[in-house]
Amino acid sequence: MRWFYRLAFRVPSSLLIAVVLQSLLPLSLASSLERRNSTVIPAPYSFTPAQNWDGNDGPWNSYWLRVGSPSQYVRVMISTASQQTWVVAQEGCLWDIFPECGDWRGQVFNYSKSSTWDEIGQYSLWIEQNLGYNGGAMYGYDTVALGVDGEGGPAMTNQTVGVFAGEDFYMGHFGLHPKPTNFSAYDDRSASYMSTLKDQGVIPSLSYGYTGGAQYRFRSVLSSLTLGGYDTSRFIANPLSIPFAPDNERELVVAIQAISMTDSTNPRLSLLPTPIYSLIDSTVSQIWLPLSACRMFESAFGLTYDNATDLYLVPSELRDKLLAQNANITFTVAGGKSGGPAVDIVFPYAAFDKTAKSPYRGMTSQSYYFPLRRAQNETQYTLGRTFLQESYLIVDHERMNFSVSAVNWTDGSPAHLVPIFPDGFEHPSPSKSSSLTGGTIAGIAIGITALVGLLIFAFLFYRRRQRASKHPLPRAPSATPTKLSTTSTDNDDPPATTDLVIPKAELDATSASATRRAEKSRADFYAPSDLQSPRPHGSDPHTPISDGTMSGAGTLIGSDAGMVLVEADGKERAIYEMPGDLPTLNEADGRGLSEKEAMMARERVYNGVDPNPASAEGDTATLRSPTSGDVSPTSPTQRSVGSGRSGRSGRSGRSRRGERRLRAVEPGEVMPARRGTEGNHGHAGGQSPRRKFSWEEPVDGEVGRGSGGGETRTGGDEGGWI
Repeated sequence: MRWFYRLAFRVPSSLLIAVVLQSLLPLSLASSLERRNSTVIPAPYSFTPAQNWDGNDGPWNSYWLRVGSPSQYVRVMISTASQQTWVVAQEGCLWDIFPECGDWRGQVFNYSKSSTWDEIGQYSLWIEQNLGYNGGAMYGYDTVALGVDGEGGPAMTNQTVGVFAGEDFYMGHFGLHPKPTNFSAYDDRSASYMSTLKDQGVIPSLSYGYTGGAQYRFRSVLSSLTLGGYDTSRFIANPLSIPFAPDNERELVVAIQAISMTDSTNPRLSLLPTPIYSLIDSTVSQIWLPLSACRMFESAFGLTYDNATDLYLVPSELRDKLLAQNANITFTVAGGKSGGPAVDIVFPYAAFDKTAKSPYRGMTSQSYYFPLRRAQNETQYTLGRTFLQESYLIVDHERMNFSVSAVNWTDGSPAHLVPIFPDGFEHPSPSKSSSLTGGTIAGIAIGITALVGLLIFAFLFYRRRQRASKHPLPRAPSATPTKLSTTSTDNDDPPATTDLVIPKAELDATSASATRRAEKSRADFYAPSDLQSPRPHGSDPHTPISDGTMSGAGTLIGSDAGMVLVEADGKERAIYEMPGDLPTLNEADGRGLSEKEAMMARERVYNGVDPNPASAEGDTATLRSPTSGDVSPTSPTQRSVGSGRSGRSGRSGRSRRGERRLRAVEPGEVMPARRGTEGNHGHAGGQSPRRKFSWEEPVDGEVGRGSGGGETRTGGDEGGWI
C-alpha cells in the first residue's frame, strides 16, 4: 500500500474534494427521496369492513361509521356513484310496529343529539333516479369518522351528511366519488370526504380499490376497501385499463362483450345477444340488462318474472335444483364492444342466490330471488353489488381511468397495499412497488463511490508508470576509470573492444546531456593551471602542484572525467575519487610529451573521443612513440623555457639548430608551463608575470623568442632551464 499513499499525496486537492462530494451526493439524494416518500406521500388507508351482512335485498357486507358529536354508530354500504355520506334518520323506523327496524337498516342517526350538526336544508337525494329511485334528505355538516373506536380511523369535520327516512334506499352509504356537492350555486361547493382525506394527507390520491365480498365463499369472505391505493392480494392482475366516460354521473362504464352459462349439460350457452355498455355502480344491488338478455336468462335457468315486484322470484324447489346444478355464469368485460384486452369474471350460481325481505319492493314476506332486473333503455344498464362480489374494481379519479379484475380466492392471502400516487408524481410500477430501504440505498451509494475512487487512483497510478517508462532517470557514472582506445582503424566501424569510449560531446536534448554540457563549459572556462590544489606550507609558489597521473599508455585520466551531477530525483550521489587528469612529472632521464601529444591527451580528457572518427590524414587517436628522428628535448639540459626579462628586452638570443622555438599560448588554451627553480630573471624586486607557453616544431636557424620579448636560452647557457 506504500504506492497508494504516495499517490494519494500527489493527487490534487480539487480532485479529492470532487471525490468526497460525489460520495456525499448519492447519500443526500437518497435521504431526500426517503424523506419525501415518508412525509409528503402517505400510505393508502384500508377501511376495515364490519362483520355484518345487511340489507333487505342481499345480504351485503357493510361498514361502520361514527357520525356527530358525541359519535353515533351506523352501518352503511359503499357507493361508487355518490360523493356524500347518507344515514337513516330516526323517523325511518316505526318502532312500535317493527322494533327490529333499526338493526335491519344499520342503525339510525338522530342529528338533534349532535352538538356539531350544522343544518343546510332539505334536498333531493338525486342519484339513481334513472333506475326509478327517489327520496329526499335533510342535509347538514357534521363530523364523520371511519370505523369504530379503537380502529384509528380518520375523523373529518364539516362533512356533508344526508339524513333520510325513505325506503327506496334501505341503508345509508359512504360515497367514494371525490366531486363536491353544490346546494345553491356552483360557486358554493362542499368538499367530499375523499377530497378532504387527500387534502389533510391521510391518503396519497383520489383513488380506491374495492370488492364487495362474498358470503357464499369459504366461511364468508368480507369485502375490501383501500382508499388511495389497492390490495394486490385480492385480485388477479391483468392489462385492462378503461378511461372514464364523459358523463360524470356515469363514469365507470364498461363494455360487456359476452355473457355465457356453463354447466354439466351446456358447454357454453350465450346469455347476451349483442355487446352492450354498462355502468358499474355499487349503490344498487342488482344487474340491469336489456330485456332480450333477460329472456335468455329466463330460458337458461327457468326463471319467472314477478310483475308486482319487478323481481325474478325463485321458489324453494327451483332454488335447490339450481344450486345442485351449480352452473357458472361468465361475464366478459373490456374497454370496447369488440377486440382489445378483455377479462372474464366467472360467477358461481351461489352469487345469484339472494333473499328479498319486507318491505323491499312492497313485499310482505321473505323470498329468494335472482338479482336480475329488466332495463328499459341504455341508461339503465348497470352492474351493481352482485357483480362486485366476484370482481375487483380499481378507480383512479386523478388520471380518470379504472380497471376491472377477477377476485383472487386464495384463502389466507395476507393483505398487500399499494399506493396510487397523485397525478404527475413519478412512482414505481406495481411489480416494483417494494422500494429499497434507506440503509440499502446508502450501501449502494457508498459502494459505487468506493469503486469510482479506486478507478481514479488506478488510472493516475498507471499514467505515472507510463510517464516514468518514457523518461527514465539518468544512471550514476560508474566508479571504474574510463579507458581510451589507442588503436586507430581505417574504416568507420567502431573498435572491437569492450572498453567504454567516451563519445565526443554533442548538443542533445536530454537533461543528462545538459548537465554534461554545463560541466564541460566549467572545465573549459577554468584552465587546469588555475585550478591548482592547495599548496603545502612552505612550498615554492612557482612550482605547480598537480593531482593528475599519467597512465602507462600515456593517456591522461582526469579526476573529474565522466562525473555527472544528477538532480532528477533529488538524491545526493556519492563522489568517487578518480586518478588525476594531468601528466605526471617525468624523471630526470624521462621523455616529455610533444606539443601535439599533450594537446591530444587534453582533447580526450575534456572533449572526449569521437566513436566513429573520420579517416582523414593526420587525424588519429594513436600516440606516437618517440623515435630517433624526433628533435624534441630528451633531457632536462635540452629543454628550454622562455622567460620575459625586462632588463634584457633589447637583446635577442639564438637557439641551437634543431631546437624548438617558443610561442605564446592563446588565452583559450590550458597547457600548464613548468618553470625551473633556477635562472629566472625578472624585474627588480620581483618576478615577471607567468605566461602560458606551448611547444612548436623546431625551425632551423630561427631564433626562439619569449613572449616577453627577451632572449631565449638553451640548456647550456646560464645554468639549467626547466
